[in-house]
Amino acid sequence: MDTRKKKKSSVYPWQITGWARDHLKKNPLTFPLKPGATYWETQLSGNKNVRMKRIVVLLLIISAFGCTKQHARVENNIQGNWELRKLEGGIGGLIVFQPGNGHIYEFNNDASYRYLDNGIVKETGTYTLQSSTVGGQWTLTLTGPSIQAIQVKIAGQQLIFLKTTNCCDNPDVTFEKI
Repeated sequence: MDTRKKKKSSVYPWQITGWARDHLKKNPLTFPLKPGATYWETQLSGNKNVRMKRIVVLLLIISAFGCTKQHARVENNIQGNWELRKLEGGIGGLIVFQPGNGHIYEFNNDASYRYLDNGIVKETGTYTLQSSTVGGQWTLTLTGPSIQAIQVKIAGQQLIFLKTTNCCDNPDVTFEKI
């Protein structure tokens, strides 16, 4: 009787011969062999797992970066100088302002802002831009001499301050990026 300890084998309990035995010796945990399976059946079953992992990783990457891109893009769009172009609605109807009129909002990278009237600083403070519950609109909060929360739309090169109430006295104020 042999008293030597038997070495634990990573071989499956059924008989494995040929290329399968060689593969198991090199990679004992990566071979999904079923009894009686052919080489191609084994290869295809392994590829399904790889494909599924790739799909899951791709979906995770898309979902991780998908939400942040739009938010960052809109915040960057508000930064810069915006000049008054028109007042629309309210008692005055439509009032159009020519380029160079001097009514400018400056939104800086450090979340500070200034309002200039013909080169004279009329207001300074900080701002935040957050998505609104209304689609396509944002809430711009200006913290200067007083705190103002303004519903805005950003459409290309236009920044539109929407009227605060449904009353006919308040216009929508449109600024253009300069």
